[in-house]
Amino acid sequence: MGSILQKNIVVMKFGGTSVANIEAMQNVANIVARYTHKGINAVVIVSAMAGHTNKLAELWKQISWQTNSREYDKLMATGEIITATLITEILKNKGLNAKSFSGMEAGIATNKKHGNAEIIQLDPTNIRKQLSERGSVAVVAGFQGFIRNSGDTTTLGRGGSDTSAVAMAKALKLNKCIIFTDVDGVYGVDPNIHPEAKRIPLISHVEMLEFAKAGAKVLHEKSVETARKGNIDIHVLSTNETINNNNSNEQGTVVTSNQYKIYDRKSKVVGVAVGENYNRCMLKLRGADKNITDILKENLKGNLILGDDEIIFNIYKNEDEKISEILNSYASKTAITMDKNLSKVTIIGNFAHHQDAHLVTPAGGVVAQAQSVLRSNAIDHTVETISESCIIIAVDSNYKELAARVMYTELVANAN
Repeated sequence: MGSILQKNIVVMKFGGTSVANIEAMQNVANIVARYTHKGINAVVIVSAMAGHTNKLAELWKQISWQTNSREYDKLMATGEIITATLITEILKNKGLNAKSFSGMEAGIATNKKHGNAEIIQLDPTNIRKQLSERGSVAVVAGFQGFIRNSGDTTTLGRGGSDTSAVAMAKALKLNKCIIFTDVDGVYGVDPNIHPEAKRIPLISHVEMLEFAKAGAKVLHEKSVETARKGNIDIHVLSTNETINNNNSNEQGTVVTSNQYKIYDRKSKVVGVAVGENYNRCMLKLRGADKNITDILKENLKGNLILGDDEIIFNIYKNEDEKISEILNSYASKTAITMDKNLSKVTIIGNFAHHQDAHLVTPAGGVVAQAQSVLRSNAIDHTVETISESCIIIAVDSNYKELAARVMYTELVANAN
């Protein structure tokens, strides 16, 4: 039989809530079957069942705190393999030509960084072989790969299954992949914060990257960056809505590099995102060993701002205990100032294409609007970052949701 055309292949990923139990997996199989019945071949990337990865992590914590080891990765990868095999069997019961693949079997080669590996090459030979007949399905365990010279299993870190899907689409020379999740797209602000939040139909990779960095959980930063570099569109769809709606093409959010439509927006702001709480630490060195800088870099997820005798950094919740130990060990050689209970509220948009001639920066008009609405609501704030795609403002975390709500209303809802 002749080779399958690229347009007859679709890569789709299903997250943990979409495969939470056998009933949910049956629904996933029904979605996949819609494509195969049209003669389309499907590569289905799956996550572990909702909650399963956390259970494995809890088991591991009973014996070890080391989460960057060969054995840890081998354990954590089993959740996705369980899902892949179960969905494959469900598809086969429906009469479909389906086969499951581990990360290694799918050809996903990574570096040696256990717990947060990077994909360095993806050889889709085995996947293409499975797709040699029309309407076939390859079900791939997401979140995992392997080290070529040893064959050891690796995991890709947070958002790993999304990254697996984007990388697979790129390897198969496709220009799009579909991410099925429990929400119907990307919203301009968390609907739990603003009841009138609107779904964004089209958003750029750069803007989505800012949402991911700011804490939005629809897509992880690594997967969006992979898509941006590979020029892959990501179509975010709701699993539940797709089950009940055969015509899903008009739903969801498309994350794209094709920005000509995006620039037609009435507002230069696309949305507002709220980050997690943190404490900002300002560390004055008084003859302290400069090794403290290296030690902090190893234990903080954020960046350090370095001065001649000053270090500024943010401490997040899961870092409190370890950083406190480090700071206590240097207490006699440092002066510590702490601003507690802060949160970053990020305004996201395409400011480079909305130049305000009378302002110093393209985003200057937005900054002025944001500060005005924050002051009118008596919210103390500090503008931390201004770039072509985001404005980051620090506020007291007790007022972060109010800040996001009033800025979304002023900068997005009232502008459209």
